[in-house]
Amino acid sequence: GSYTGQTQWYAAGQAPKALKAIVPIEAPAGNCFVNEPMYGGVMSLGILEWLALLGRRSFQMSHFGDIHKEHLHYFEEKSVEKAVEASGVNCRWWKEDWINHPNLDDFWQSCGYEHLWPKMTVPALNVSGWWGLNFNGAPRNFVGMRELGASQAAREGQRLVIGPWPHRVNKRQSLNGYDFGLNSVTGLSDYMLSFFDYWLKGKTDNSLNQAAPVHVFVVGANEWWESNAWPLPGTQPTPLYLHSEGSANTHRGNGVLNFDKPGTEPDDSYISDPNDPVKAPWDFRGGPVDDSEVTNHPGILCYTSEVLTESLDVVGDISAVLYASSSAKDCDWHIRLVDVHPDGKARFMCHGALRARFRNGFDQTELLTPNEVTRFDIDMTATGIRFLPGHRIRIEIASSWFSRFDRNLQTGAENWMRDEGEPVVATQKVFHDTDHPSHIILPVIPTRTVQLSDK
Repeated sequence: GSYTGQTQWYAAGQAPKALKAIVPIEAPAGNCFVNEPMYGGVMSLGILEWLALLGRRSFQMSHFGDIHKEHLHYFEEKSVEKAVEASGVNCRWWKEDWINHPNLDDFWQSCGYEHLWPKMTVPALNVSGWWGLNFNGAPRNFVGMRELGASQAAREGQRLVIGPWPHRVNKRQSLNGYDFGLNSVTGLSDYMLSFFDYWLKGKTDNSLNQAAPVHVFVVGANEWWESNAWPLPGTQPTPLYLHSEGSANTHRGNGVLNFDKPGTEPDDSYISDPNDPVKAPWDFRGGPVDDSEVTNHPGILCYTSEVLTESLDVVGDISAVLYASSSAKDCDWHIRLVDVHPDGKARFMCHGALRARFRNGFDQTELLTPNEVTRFDIDMTATGIRFLPGHRIRIEIASSWFSRFDRNLQTGAENWMRDEGEPVVATQKVFHDTDHPSHIILPVIPTRTVQLSDK
């Protein structure tokens, strides 16, 4: 999985005749600014630990069980350039390549592979977990290859499996104290063997013929669903709007979430101080972690629904439309979807991020006009959950999520990787009124419209 999932896609991009089928597990997305090393244009600091550890071992490493577990001293450096220096690793490709390319240019394009989909001829069984480090690679590749693959076999031979798993898939039935039930660990190995038997041995009468191409686990329902497509047929994109009386700060504020469009409402504001970022527990492996302690920080806005009286199935791609302003020339937006349980635990489901300068494309820098209301469209990847009666839905908004992601110093420096300026303390405002209806778009699935899977 992971890196070796990615190398399968690199191989597929060359269209070798001998390559007949691949099973990329937890493969990073083929765009370097949407997954790793950047996520929405924000640097993932776990990449720096990866870089440092491999660098000390001449890029040969067989055991990864001890990485991504703790906050490291070099994360505290102002810029990612200084962080690499403080790690003690002398890395030529970082100093000469990465650091000189702060935008998605030809260099980063050559490191990706999404532009090679139209050349690829291989069927692929794409596997990931909802909380995997590289989760969004699997659905992006499934959809991209179905639309753009170079052959009919490649287009029709794409399959997708998403389970309730972290980066290491299909190993255990519980994460962070949340139990997904016995069927959450499934017969994935048998499924992979059927896939290879079909494409490598020509066993076209095997169980693969009876299996739908898409299998996703729905948290809360604790069921496997199957479908012929992703997004799921019948998905109803449904706006869920932000509201407040002007004090949505922390989970004790008055932020509200519902399906009604806002009218005349005051904005919410908070201070974004790079010297005092929102600090989340270091858990790079993912899972439905409890955000309730983190959201005590005044630099987080929380919008929470009323207690649900009936189930709501949300399965598919999620995005946010945020109307906001900053007194700085650049900033980051982090937005999270959370399932609030009756006991108060706020279980994280998915996270979107966007560096403001990249709001109109990762290939260009467009700094903000300070204090000007701006629309930001933010990809939150996807989720699969049944919000149960007695639960509440929450949206969290912040300008940092440290130290999983680097801090934006908010100076507007041309090369943010090398930014050594004095951090700018900014006032952030989020608007939700008639002209600026900030919302997220939920992929709501009407009840009883999906096929349950026996996988």
